[in-house]
Amino acid sequence: MAELVLVDKLIIQQGDDRPVTWTLSDRAGPTANLAGYSVLAQVRAEAEPTATLLHEWSTALGNAVIAGDTVSLEVTNSEDWTWTFGFYDLFLTNPVGFTIVPVRGSITVIPAVSVRTP
Repeated sequence: MAELVLVDKLIIQQGDDRPVTWTLSDRAGPTANLAGYSVLAQVRAEAEPTATLLHEWSTALGNAVIAGDTVSLEVTNSEDWTWTFGFYDLFLTNPVGFTIVPVRGSITVIPAVSVRTP
């Protein structure tokens, strides 16, 4: 698994449904084995755990997906987000409870200009 925490400044265009995706590597080889891992990622207004929770992704909620060595966070509901900036981190936990944080950073949501109708 990644030995360092990647600091990734995310920019999401509100209304763009493409997921945020990372492909992870392992020092044992070019790809990481994420079989059985779970994901938790939260966005908070400040870079501290007691700050207001703005958004959450997790495998339990079904809006975070692990496929092979890739972790994806779905943003299909970004039209509903009322916030434009926050801080996030991503926790991966294996089946025995060992947790790593491969990525963290800030997240900026660029408000949509176009109004889509269903």
